[in-house]
Amino acid sequence: MHYSAPVYRPPGEANSILLEVTVGCTHNKCEFCYVYKDISFSVSPMEQIEKDLKVASLRFPENKRIYLVGGNPFVLPFEKLKNIAVMINKYLPKCEVITTFARISDIKNKTVVQLKELKKLGISFIYVGTESGNDEALRFMKKGITAADSVEQLKKLEEAGIRYFAMYLAGLGGHRNGEKSAIETAKMFNQLSPRGIGIMSLTIYDNAPLKKMVENGEFVQATELELIKEIAVFIKNLNISTTVTTQHIVSLIPFKVKFPEDKEQIMGRLMDFLENTSEEQISQNFDRKNIRSI
Repeated sequence: MHYSAPVYRPPGEANSILLEVTVGCTHNKCEFCYVYKDISFSVSPMEQIEKDLKVASLRFPENKRIYLVGGNPFVLPFEKLKNIAVMINKYLPKCEVITTFARISDIKNKTVVQLKELKKLGISFIYVGTESGNDEALRFMKKGITAADSVEQLKKLEEAGIRYFAMYLAGLGGHRNGEKSAIETAKMFNQLSPRGIGIMSLTIYDNAPLKKMVENGEFVQATELELIKEIAVFIKNLNISTTVTTQHIVSLIPFKVKFPEDKEQIMGRLMDFLENTSEEQISQNFDRKNIRSI
C-alpha cells in the first residue's frame, strides 16, 4: 500500500483498510490544527489507487470496511468519488462500508441525489469536523464554517441516509467561554441526528498556529476544570438519541455513553468530579503539555 504522508485515522478505523486518495487538507487554515501545515494538498492518481486496491484485494480480501485516507477526501468531486467507490467494489466485493473524513464545505458541493448514489455505492459513514456551535469561536479559529452551515449540510447527509460521527472540540472558545460554547453546540446538535458525537479537549501543540497566539496573549486557554464544566453543560443540554464519547488521549475523563439512557449517570459522574477536584489535584496526575501529538 502506498502512503506519501503520515496517516491519521479515527480510532474506530483501526481494523479498516487504509486507502490513500488525497494528501493534506484543502482548508489548512484552522488555528488549532498542526496536522497538515507543512503538507500541500494533492489527489492520488487513479492508477495509484487501483494499484493499492489490487494489493489490498490480495492481502485483505475478506475485509468489510475501508477508510479513505487524507485530511478531507470527501472534497473530491462526485464523479471522482463515484469512480473510486466503483473501483473499491470491483477489487473488494465483500467491502460493506466505505468511510472517510469531511469538512462541512465538502458536503455543500454535492446534491442530495448525488449523496444518495454515493451511499448506494458504499460511502455510508463519514467523520465530520463540526468542532463547535459557537460561531464566534469558529470565526476566531478560522474554521471557515458556521453552526448554521453544519446543520444545513448534515441534514443533507441524513436525507441521503449517510451516517456520520461529528467532532466537538471543547475549549475552542477559550477561558470563561465554555458554557456559551456548550449551550450553542448542544443547540446545534439538537437539530440533528448524528450517529455519534466525539468530544475532544483542545490541546495546543508547539507547531499549531494557536501556540503563538497563546504566547502573545491573544488566546487564553480554558482550565482543566473549565473543560470538564463545558462538557457537563453540553451533556445537560443535549436532548437527542446518539452516542457521546470522550475516549481519546486528550480527554481527562474518558467515557462512552448512550443518550438519553445514560445521561443522568454521566452527569452525576461529571458533577461529582467538579465538586470534589481542584486544579492542583489534576496537575499532579495530568499534564496536557506532555500529551503527545495525535
